[in-house]
Amino acid sequence: MKALSVIIPVYNNADHLEKTLRSVKEQSFADFEVILVDDGSSDESAAIMRAFADTDDRFIFIHQENQGVAAARNRGLERAEGRFVTFVDADDIIPKDAFLHMHQITLVEDCDTVAGIYERVDGISSYVNARSKQLAEKKTIVTADDPDILHSWSLCNKWFSNEIIQKNQLRLESYRHLEDAVFLYRYLAYAKCVATCPHVIYTYRKPLPFVARTTTQSPEKTLLESAEAAFMRVKELTESFGESFYHELVYRYLYVLTGDYYRRLWALDDDCYQLLQKRIPEYLALLDEMHKERFLRDNSDLFRNGTLRSREDIVKAPELTIAICGIGQQYVNLLLSGLYDHSYVSFQVVADERYRGVIDAVWTEMANFSFASVPNPETFLANALSPFAAVIDTDMIYDHRSLTTMVNALKKDETLESVSLCPREMAENETTVTKDWFKYTYTEYQAEADVFLANKLFRTNAQTMRKDSFTAVSHRAMKKPAMVDLTSVEALYQKAAEVLGKCWKQYKRNSSSHIPGLAIAKKVYRKLRKKPVPKKAIIDFYMDEEIVPNRVIFEGLGKIPRGSMLYLLKEITAEEREAYEIYFSVTQASETDTKRILHEHGIEGVKTVVAGSERYKEVLFSAEYLFNEVDFPNWWIKKPGQIYTNIWHGTPLKKLGKAKPGIIHRDANAARNFTMADYLLFPSDYAKEHILADCDVEPLAGGKEVMVGYPRTGQLFDTKMRETVRRQCAEYPDQQIVVWMPTWNEYTTKEEILAFLTEMDAGLMDDQLLFVNLHHKTGITLDYQSYKRIRPFPAEWDTYEFLCGADVLITDYSSVFFDFAVTGRKIILYCPDQRRYEQERGLYIPLDKLPFPLPETTAQLLDALVEEKAYDDGAFMEAFCKYDSIDNAKNLLDVVLKGNETKVPVRKINPVRTPVTFLVTDGMEDTKASRLLHELAERGSWTADCYLSFTEDGMDQHAKEAETLLRMVPIYATKGKPLDIRSEQKRLFNAIPVRSLIVLDSCDAKRIMSFARANEPAYLFISQMLCQKLADGDEELKKAVQTFGKYGDGIYSLYDEAVTEEVAELTGKKVCRITSTDAFADRFLLR
Repeated sequence: MKALSVIIPVYNNADHLEKTLRSVKEQSFADFEVILVDDGSSDESAAIMRAFADTDDRFIFIHQENQGVAAARNRGLERAEGRFVTFVDADDIIPKDAFLHMHQITLVEDCDTVAGIYERVDGISSYVNARSKQLAEKKTIVTADDPDILHSWSLCNKWFSNEIIQKNQLRLESYRHLEDAVFLYRYLAYAKCVATCPHVIYTYRKPLPFVARTTTQSPEKTLLESAEAAFMRVKELTESFGESFYHELVYRYLYVLTGDYYRRLWALDDDCYQLLQKRIPEYLALLDEMHKERFLRDNSDLFRNGTLRSREDIVKAPELTIAICGIGQQYVNLLLSGLYDHSYVSFQVVADERYRGVIDAVWTEMANFSFASVPNPETFLANALSPFAAVIDTDMIYDHRSLTTMVNALKKDETLESVSLCPREMAENETTVTKDWFKYTYTEYQAEADVFLANKLFRTNAQTMRKDSFTAVSHRAMKKPAMVDLTSVEALYQKAAEVLGKCWKQYKRNSSSHIPGLAIAKKVYRKLRKKPVPKKAIIDFYMDEEIVPNRVIFEGLGKIPRGSMLYLLKEITAEEREAYEIYFSVTQASETDTKRILHEHGIEGVKTVVAGSERYKEVLFSAEYLFNEVDFPNWWIKKPGQIYTNIWHGTPLKKLGKAKPGIIHRDANAARNFTMADYLLFPSDYAKEHILADCDVEPLAGGKEVMVGYPRTGQLFDTKMRETVRRQCAEYPDQQIVVWMPTWNEYTTKEEILAFLTEMDAGLMDDQLLFVNLHHKTGITLDYQSYKRIRPFPAEWDTYEFLCGADVLITDYSSVFFDFAVTGRKIILYCPDQRRYEQERGLYIPLDKLPFPLPETTAQLLDALVEEKAYDDGAFMEAFCKYDSIDNAKNLLDVVLKGNETKVPVRKINPVRTPVTFLVTDGMEDTKASRLLHELAERGSWTADCYLSFTEDGMDQHAKEAETLLRMVPIYATKGKPLDIRSEQKRLFNAIPVRSLIVLDSCDAKRIMSFARANEPAYLFISQMLCQKLADGDEELKKAVQTFGKYGDGIYSLYDEAVTEEVAELTGKKVCRITSTDAFADRFLLR
């Protein structure tokens, strides 16, 4: 018996059938049969089905005379022999792993039904059905009266028990609409448990209207009457479910009447329209108040004061006026075809006179259509009487959801003056692409380069955007849905040339505000003209590179595949090498060694990329998955959709961040990387506590903690590797292999190391070998031939492979002993400079609190090597090694690449993130601003959600004086060259939720300029030094302050700082004075 029978009814679906059948044929799970039922097709559908049946014996072809979809499905049920049955429509798509995901649920759940998530695609946009997702999140459903089932009637995203179907002779009844709902509730009467699958397992194609039509896109009265009869049948089948279910059922049916019918208002025949005018108010009256209120709110464009709007009402008072004045004549009827099939109906269309005789009569006869002279878009927008207006001034067409989404956005946020959508053009196979112009404009939205009106919706009572610069007071670029872009490349070239000239003019008048538009216009102009493009800036990579699915980059400590990175590469290439495009970051110096190491370990399919190169930047901005042991460069901005995992490089014994003595302000990039990471690996709760707290990032981290041992530590469980190492490195079977791995220690001289090794070589016994692995910073090259029992670490082994064979580890302050402890073998800490090191460097755990032997002399160390392990490390293992196993690497990759968060503990670090305030300073000179900061901290007015932000270089000069303050308050250091105005915030703060930015003490023009354009409230304090620089004629700073005055949220001065009239006039705003520390705290800090 097959696991699954797939029933596909087919009637004249030749255009899309082959793609549908291929998506079924190429499933990763293969134990199924496909029953193809030809319902009397007159096109090439039958030939396509026979071809599949002839070449794959899983496909079974059946022909019948045309009887409708229900009869065709029933014919398939008669033939089905699988354990489960599912249905597929002949123009939809099954994602490659859909059957596998559903089958896995049947193996682990005691269920007779499985429901998955489905998505809708139209060739331009895709949407996961929220109700099917909500249903899937329930895991299991044991009662048929669960209201979420009501909102997921489709049979195509479910597997049904064939035993239940055949035993109870269940068949589809002959309704033309809602037949799925009737069958579903007949079936649920016998089902015991519905399990759910948390994956998208079905793709429902809803082609754009100028591509294809479905039944419910052209509604008529007979179809509506069939839906009505089916609804009454469902009502009959669920009579025992109670009153609350009934209200939900009526609520659901009202969405059918509006969504599938009334929202096709202008395409309805008169009989269907009249019946809906009657039925919708009748069913609305049956709802309880909660459902009625929700329904009216969600359909506010269809109702006025609770009354259904008629065609006549909308003609008299439309919400939206659409002017057609610039679209090509060859496309205007396609535009109207989509418009009159749109889910939003409260609009009127005004077409310029030039289209008279071009537009088909089917559209010109619509009650809400008229011709008029549209002299220019600006005049039209200024005179439109409806609340919202749109202008089609180029070759673009709305998709199914364009208008609905834009209107709802303007209704929801009354501060918005306009919204816009990204135009995408249809390519082959119904995929879409975005031309360069719109890619640049929408990847990093720059209003100056968005020169079309067609993709926008305006609030008519707002100040109209001027077409020469498009600088709106309040504007939002929306990611979904999209416009259908039909513009030619030549038209875009002409527009680019036009905007380039305008941007030059704007740039000359005000260079600070039009640099982005100028840069983009130049970029597009060159690209479309195929002229040489200069070397790309960082922001170009961010904007240009699209994320490549399953592209992975690994970057290790020292840019070489050792330790954790080596074992992650071994794991990812072991079984699924073909599934991923894998890169490893190297330097020019390490590339040869990297390739050798990968080859020696049998790792194939990994590409090397030199850090800092053009290709490295392309990969870094396009990889879907990124892994690092330290941090990525300070210029990298993590893009939405990238998944970043930070592993750090060891459990800290030496103090980190603010816990360490001395310099604490130069950890900017490490902290930034911690806040950007989607996953942070912690091998122990101890490591998590100190890394997050002492680096001041715990409240800022937006990712998840993955409690699992380091991938490298998993290697130490490999017993076969231990046998191999000992067989090749020990001179005889029982010889004791000892490893010495000291960390870098600035207090130990080369002479001391050589003397120690000489003494050890003389004291070691014949059954002992000491293998030495010195830190590379020592710069010592040893002559191993001069020693009898001392050997170098074998170059052919990775450190952790060789540690498998070790019997004893000697180290000092290195975190390697936390890793080696998983073996249960002896650890000795040899630290002759312990007191000095602990005092000057700082350790989290005093060495004498650890269970390991701590000899003070070489003689004591030699004695400790001979002695049996006599200490109890049980408590240590529980504290530091409880998350370790041989599967460390596999478990981490399962979490990150497959989303499997069940094998190891995975939790959000901050389930609720509190927005923070950043107080920005140049470097804590002795100013009134710095005194204010000290007073805030000393008085206890400084809140935990307020961070002091500064550049590392700027703080260098005053770090000693500021150290007390830096240890008292949360700090967030920054480093690196600033990017362009709009991108600098993303570089510095990325996904950190920001409440406000307060530029308290800065004369840095670039920082002031970038914060002026912040999305969050931003405030600038005018200091005496700032006034002086402005008086000295600093033009860049003058433009920055002027820009902040224009776009920022407030200009202030502190205490009695004198602000000249010239500076106040420059800002264009009133300069408010903060007279005391308490006043500052009350105004800017949450207390």
